[in-house]
Amino acid sequence: MDADVTVAPVPTTAARRRQRGFDGCELIARLAFPSRVIAGLVQVRGETQRGREREARLIVRQRFRWHGESLKGRRIVLLDDVATTGATLEKCAATVRAAGGTVTEAFAVATVL
Repeated sequence: MDADVTVAPVPTTAARRRQRGFDGCELIARLAFPSRVIAGLVQVRGETQRGREREARLIVRQRFRWHGESLKGRRIVLLDDVATTGATLEKCAATVRAAGGTVTEAFAVATVL
């Protein structure tokens, strides 16, 4: 990975974070890329993606927002813990682009077939 790339973990919901006491994806990102993580993606409260088909996941709007330092001119790699349909990564990429960043790659630790 290029030295000028920043890793943005896909966040879990606030409820899951409170329940577990941590955000698994952010933890993985910080362990794997300790100096490159920027945790500014936030899930907005709303309908859960869990159990939905791809088409239903894609129509959910405003699922994420950027809350953090400026991304203008920054190259971002998205990191998700589990990718099911790819809809979450697509929404996060759109959010990062809207905040001025460029998504160069997206990775998932695991996928659901």
